[in-house]
Amino acid sequence: MIAIPAFLIFRLGTMLVLGFVGVVMIFSAGTTWRQFAFLAISAVVASVALFKVGAIKEYQLTRITAFLDPTADVANTGYNLAQSKIAIGSGGLFGRGLFQGQQTNLSFVPEQSTDFIFTAIGEQLGFVGATVVIGLFAVITWRLLVAAANGRDRFSQLVAIGVAAMLVFHAFVNIGMTVRLTPVTGLPLPFLSAGGTAYIAMSIAIGLGHSVWMRRSPVPIDAEI
Repeated sequence: MIAIPAFLIFRLGTMLVLGFVGVVMIFSAGTTWRQFAFLAISAVVASVALFKVGAIKEYQLTRITAFLDPTADVANTGYNLAQSKIAIGSGGLFGRGLFQGQQTNLSFVPEQSTDFIFTAIGEQLGFVGATVVIGLFAVITWRLLVAAANGRDRFSQLVAIGVAAMLVFHAFVNIGMTVRLTPVTGLPLPFLSAGGTAYIAMSIAIGLGHSVWMRRSPVPIDAEI
């Protein structure tokens, strides 16, 4: 069931989101290690098959090679990552000041309002500001997990866990690709990257998590029935 929508939106980043969220929810639902092993083997076989039939595009392979060796072609495939690391590193502890980043103001960092929005945060607000942003994501994730723990039924619990997994994966991959922890995949940073569709989708997901928390215990009329 997860493979069907993943195939329809076959892109390196977005497809991985569905896979990660699906694995987390399956694990939370109490799957066995034998089932996990079957899924892992199936994923490996599917990946090899995609390479064999040429379904993996050249730009997708380029992202992986640039991640493994960003210095091999700094002027092209490794340019984004190189400029991103320079911008974040120049921010230091407290940053250059809001809207004062040289790398971002002079547009050395491509896609700084979408994929590489975290570079602007790191350069302008520094390590302290970046830590605050990451901390806020951690608080939202913690509250979603609290909502999941108090869900009134298994379905509600899995919904909240799935939303938390989606938020964590987006934040980790987006921030990680700016400091070379993950390959560049184009995933937006929730609530910060420009893009109306992503913002609406994440808002709906957070709303579902909030609904789980609101309905964490039976209402009085349900108890009477």
